[in-house]
Amino acid sequence: MWLKSRPTRFTASSFSRAPPSATTGCNVGVYTLVIMIVLVMLCWFLVMLVPVVVLVVMVESASSDSGDDDAAAPGSDDDNGGDNDDDDDDDDDDDDDDDDDDDDDNDDEDDGDIDNVVVTEMKMMPIIIMTMIMIRMMIICFDLNKDDVMMIMMIIMASMGKMRDKTN
Repeated sequence: MWLKSRPTRFTASSFSRAPPSATTGCNVGVYTLVIMIVLVMLCWFLVMLVPVVVLVVMVESASSDSGDDDAAAPGSDDDNGGDNDDDDDDDDDDDDDDDDDDDDDNDDEDDGDIDNVVVTEMKMMPIIIMTMIMIRMMIICFDLNKDDVMMIMMIIMASMGKMRDKTN
């Protein structure tokens, strides 16, 4: 009896004045906070991911470019093969000239190798700069200490050394 005489707590007018999320039991500010946290985490992930992707693309392009240079040299020799056949007929008479020409060719190839090393080092500069930026961002984001940074640097330098060995 007493329960029936007690007025109901929620009426139609009280629902109309309630916040929109009163039926779920969660405040709108909590949803906004969760969405903002997810967006910030996504932005930090993208900020960390972009230098890594750029670094990988630079390393791959640098290693593939140097491989193309090595592959292009025999192709250019094949184009000159007809001329060399004509020269071979003339060179059969002069054996001493062949030796001198071979020495000159070897000197030119050595100069080309030095130029390729300089070009390879110049291609490595943006990679090194991007690596430094990436390491600085990792230090800021993950609060790395000196030992962690040294370990990362050792891994990166070892991988760059392997890439340099492949290009040369």
